[in-house]
Order: sequence, then structure tokens, then C-alpha cells
Amino acid sequence: MRPRPRAPWQGWALWATAILLDAAALTMIALTRSEARVYEYWLEPSVNAPVYATVGLLILRHRPGHLIGRLFVAISLVGSFQVLTGQYATVAASAPVASLPAAAISAWLSELAQLSLVVGLLFTLMLFPTGSLPSARWRPLVPITGCAVGLGLVTLALRRGHLENFPSFENPVGVIPASVADTLNVFSALLALGCFAAAVISLIYRFRRSEDEERLQLKWFVWAAILGFALLLFGNVLVSPANEERFGSLIWTVAPLALPLSAGVAILRYRLYDIDRVISRTLAYGALTALLASIYLLAVLALQSLLPLDEDSPLIVAASTLGVVAAFGPLRNRVQNVVDRRFNRSRYDARRTIDAFGATLRQQTELDQLSRDLVALVHATIQPAHASLWLLPQPGARR
Repeated sequence: MRPRPRAPWQGWALWATAILLDAAALTMIALTRSEARVYEYWLEPSVNAPVYATVGLLILRHRPGHLIGRLFVAISLVGSFQVLTGQYATVAASAPVASLPAAAISAWLSELAQLSLVVGLLFTLMLFPTGSLPSARWRPLVPITGCAVGLGLVTLALRRGHLENFPSFENPVGVIPASVADTLNVFSALLALGCFAAAVISLIYRFRRSEDEERLQLKWFVWAAILGFALLLFGNVLVSPANEERFGSLIWTVAPLALPLSAGVAILRYRLYDIDRVISRTLAYGALTALLASIYLLAVLALQSLLPLDEDSPLIVAASTLGVVAAFGPLRNRVQNVVDRRFNRSRYDARRTIDAFGATLRQQTELDQLSRDLVALVHATIQPAHASLWLLPQPGARR
């Protein structure tokens, strides 16, 4: 029996370092909890860092040396470091403790760490799921991406003037004029955007050439990316300005979690073949939610125009809610059939075949014909290499 692979000690050390940095940052936030002393961008990296660290460690434990695992652990380290230095600078900027040492350096490091997280996203797109590039022709993309992000980091590090996220501090090592630095920032941002587009194209290229398990892995990753983007898009649209501060950070915290979790599922191949079912359910319930919301709004408007009641009448709300509840079951089945027919054809065909066999059972009484139909049904739905039917003879029956 082969021994189970273990993560190298470096992976455990980096994971423990990321968790300790995150715990230290959260402890500092808890001890200095007030509206003026909490780092503005603390929630997203402090929640995402442990998830990235744990998923990266699991990948390294089952796939030692996998670059995606190392990349996730590095992302968690940078995120935890950003929160810790950012909170220290935020506390140091307040009046009662303005004498804390190295406050400007801490704020400067926090801004650099925040920009460094872009590298993780770009290289995850390039290397997923194998940890290597799709082919040798994509190798120039790596140094170009490094130059784009490196130019942005150097420009941010040496720009004169106040720091963007910490306006009370000036850049302690600023030597480049602000006008020149802003021009270089625009150039590096455009170059990084081009690298991002090239990374997406490489992912599409890899998907078109992939087969079997690798294609399923890419499906998990693309599903998570689209789901996270949709959550960010519709979440920011639906959140009212009054609740933007409360729910905006929550959306930006939850949405990015889909990427590391789906990548871990894909690389570790845990329930890998369930992706078609997951996509089908996501599309079905997303469309169903939109339809039910539309029905509810139309019912409210129609009842308000037809009945002589106030706009906020409980009767209108109750009637509209009952209409949505009554339409839920039929709409769910109809939408699920439409989605399966387009995106999960094998499940749709299997269900139709089983329904047809059920209708045959109600009409067919000949045992031999039923046996042949049952074997044909198994071939059509499960598609085994071989299928046969054996019936246990009744006691006392003649051979």
C-alpha cells in the first residue's frame, strides 16, 4: 500500500505564518475597536486569507510541489500582512497614539501588499489546473506579467506625496514626481489588463484542448469565476446606498471565496463529476429567482391598479406572496427541464427514457419483453460496458 503524500514542512510553516498574521491583525482590530481606528479594507483579506491558506495546504498535502497550492499559500500570506500593517497604520494615525514607530512604513507596506494580490489572480488563471502553462508558446506571458506588476509596484513604492489609502502619511521613500508616477501607473495598468486578457485566452485555449477530467476541472473553475463575478455585479446593484457600507464589504468578502474553494475541489478531484449538476442547479434557481421576483412585482402593480387599496396594504402583499408560492412548483419543474435540455442533456435524456419505460411498465405484461426493455434502459441511461439481467426462479418452478 502506497504511503499517503504529505505536505512539505515549508507548506505547514507558511500556513501557520499566515494564520498567525491574520490572528494578530484581528486581535489588534478587536483591541482598538472604534470607528476611527479600524482599517477600511480589513474584512476581505482577513476572511479570505485563512481559506486560501487552508486550500493551498490541502493541495500541497495531496499534490506536493503543485504551484497552485504554493500560490494560494502566498496569497494568504500577503493578505494577512496587508491587514496587519494596515491596521497598525490606522491605529498609529489616530491622535492618542500618534507616536507609534514606523507608522508611515507600515502604511506603505500595506499599500504594496494590496497591489501584490493582483499577481496571484493572473498566475492562477495561467497555471490552473495543472500548475503549468498550456504550452511552450505561452512562456513569454510570464515575464511580461511580472514586468507589468513590477512596474506598478515600483511606481507605487517611489511615488511622492500622500499615500492613497492613508492620506495622513506621506510616502517615506518617494522620489518620483506624482505626474510621472501617474503616467507610469496608467501604462502598467494597461499592460496588466492586456496580460489578464491573455491569461483568459490561455484558459479558453486550455479548455478547448482538454479532455475528460481536465475539462471537468476547468468547468469548476469557470463556474466559480462567473458565480463570483455575478454576485459582485448584482450585489452592488441591489444593495441600497443606505446599506452599502454594511453589505458591500460582505459581498466583496463572500464572492472571492468561490475561486479557491472550486479550485481545491477541482485539483483534489473531490466530487469532480458533479459539476454538470451544480451548473444546472445554479442556472435553474437563478432563473427561477428572477422569474418569481418579476411575478411578485407585476402582481403588486396589478393589484394596486385594480383594487382601491393603499400601496403598502398587507392584503396586496399577502396576495402577491401567495401567487408566488403557487407558481413556485410548476415554474421550478419547467425551468429545470429547459436548463437540463440545454446544459445537461444526458440527464434530460435519461429522465425521458425512464419516464418512457414507466409508461411501458403500465402496459406491458410479457416478462421476456420487459427484461429486454430493462436492459436497454440501463444501456441508454448508465451506458455500461456490459449489462445482463438474471431473474431468480421461484421455489418449485420447473427448469
